[in-house]
Amino acid sequence: MSPITLKVATGDYLHTRELDGLVVGGAFKFQHVIDKPSHVFRDALSASAPYDIAECSLATIWMLAAAADRRFVPLPVFTSRMFRWSSLYIRAGTSPIYQMTGMNTGADERLRAGMVRFGQTAAVWARTHLREVMPSSAALPQWWIAESQPWVPASVSVHKAADEDALAQMLLDGELDVLISTRVPEAFTRGLMERLFPDWATRERQALLAGEPTPVMHALLIRRALLEQEPSLAGHIIRQFEQARDRAWRWLFDTDKSGLPVPAQHGWLADSGQVEDAARIWPYGLDANHEILSRFAQLMHEQGLTGEPIPPARVFSLV
Repeated sequence: MSPITLKVATGDYLHTRELDGLVVGGAFKFQHVIDKPSHVFRDALSASAPYDIAECSLATIWMLAAAADRRFVPLPVFTSRMFRWSSLYIRAGTSPIYQMTGMNTGADERLRAGMVRFGQTAAVWARTHLREVMPSSAALPQWWIAESQPWVPASVSVHKAADEDALAQMLLDGELDVLISTRVPEAFTRGLMERLFPDWATRERQALLAGEPTPVMHALLIRRALLEQEPSLAGHIIRQFEQARDRAWRWLFDTDKSGLPVPAQHGWLADSGQVEDAARIWPYGLDANHEILSRFAQLMHEQGLTGEPIPPARVFSLV
């Protein structure tokens, strides 16, 4: 009997290469679809849901759990991880100290911060960095978004901008104080914006050397009905993704070549560890990620995206 095809969708990552055609658990075969993560998220959660396994925003996964949406089961395969100090922008020439006071010239004297979506994983992490540098007495910032999204509770108070470009212009016009963006704004490349944390690269390196877990951005979802039919499939899928990650790590550490077109590749690798450290630096599974996932659960609750802190074991559960 021919293997059953499983349609798997992820972004274009080195650590998810060579998945296409792999036989999983003896009875299934991967058909790997590569697309922009935002497109994968949108399509995977649509009414047609064309994928059997798909990458998804971690914040969305938590909000799905809070909404008791049982169409999918999250798998602890974390395809995207990233520190987010680099994602906060201010107008060029604006003193970071002024920004950190939580004060502006508006009537309500609250910091005004914009982002594409309030329930975006990157925004969850970036808002923690923003709050950490504001005085404890500062009022909660006024939030502006470009896109609404399902599952965000109505109790989250936001103001709506026309689109992402409008948010960037609001920052330049002094109508926002901080912009949270996963993409480098075009105005930044023209010198009109600066990063709130100009030492973001140093912070990332220090966190890496200190052994701090890198914040999780995305994980996998699998159709619940499929996993209920074949419970052992989850373990097989996780192992295939672990092997793909390890292949990428070995490729990176083949220092006989300049595998990436960047001059500091080998210096970065020296900070990261050795080829056998892939599972430590970029771990999959709940146990190895309990600390960072528990912190994320608390942040989702503190920021109003879930009514209570939902434990990782409950989110990543077949029950």
